[in-house]
Amino acid sequence: MSKKQTSHLLLFILGIFICLFLPKSVVAQTSDFVVDPNHHLDQQQFADWQATAQNIQKINHAKVFFLITDEATDDVEYSAQKALFNRVGKNGNGAIAYIDLTNRNFTVVTSGNMIDFLTDQRIDNIVAAIKEPLHADDYNQAAQVFFDKTYAYVKKGIPSHHYRINKDTGEITYYKSLTGFEIGISLIIGGIVTLAFFLIVKGKYQLCFGSEYHYDTHENGKLSLEINETRLINSFITTRVIPKHNDNNSNFGSGSGGSSFGSGNGGGNYGGGGSHSF
Repeated sequence: MSKKQTSHLLLFILGIFICLFLPKSVVAQTSDFVVDPNHHLDQQQFADWQATAQNIQKINHAKVFFLITDEATDDVEYSAQKALFNRVGKNGNGAIAYIDLTNRNFTVVTSGNMIDFLTDQRIDNIVAAIKEPLHADDYNQAAQVFFDKTYAYVKKGIPSHHYRINKDTGEITYYKSLTGFEIGISLIIGGIVTLAFFLIVKGKYQLCFGSEYHYDTHENGKLSLEINETRLINSFITTRVIPKHNDNNSNFGSGSGGSSFGSGNGGGNYGGGGSHSF
């Protein structure tokens, strides 16, 4: 064997050794919900963050990610949308905090049902909460705050009187869900109405066991059948365009119940966004 062949063999063996025995923390720092290719985070905390992300997923089937990188981007919002799209697909349920350390800016982007869970006001609160530790270069604390606050908001659920604002068209769509109290009241009212109807019918016709009242169906009954055919020729749906949202309008806005969204990467809809410096 020549010296050249021997050197190639040694390099091959060394490569296998590195892949098999080098600690994973040296190769890459990545979990299902945390992406840290440049080793800025404490890998020992990955398990806790992943557990929080999994708890979120159990509640609303959404995936939450924290991505921190040295790779510079011209548009941090678009990069966040692309990263989220690659992980949950078009309009999949998810949220991501994307940190660009080179340009020192970041954003929080949502899609799917996370647009409803993380309203504009809630995203503003998350951004404000993680901005301080990012400014202090405490990236572990920033990740901790992001997962904790997101989990807290998901546990609270979608706010009452929630609505979506389409930034592209100005259309406002209201989200309606029944609370436990409303369901209970509905059941009570329904039970009362049913009982009242039963008592009225029973009192009017006295259809009870042991009653002397008898109706001879063979003698008095009559059945008449006819066929009536109706064909649907055309159907019409009337729509109207709602004027674009005005920030000066006190009835709407980025309050606790509203979520603004728009189209983005891959043709999906995304909430949150913007670029925040630290």
